[in-house]
Amino acid sequence: MIWGFNCCKIGWDSAMRMSANLRNLFLYEAFLYYNPPLIMTLMVWL
Repeated sequence: MIWGFNCCKIGWDSAMRMSANLRNLFLYEAFLYYNPPLIMTLMVWL
């Protein structure tokens, strides 16, 4: 649990240090990349 929290904190800090335009582009691309697998995983799990 501590390991997961540290990973999330490091990822959040890294994303917040980016410029606003780069951050928006990064979050948009991450959403496009990870959204379909997330939806499929939720469909199977639920």
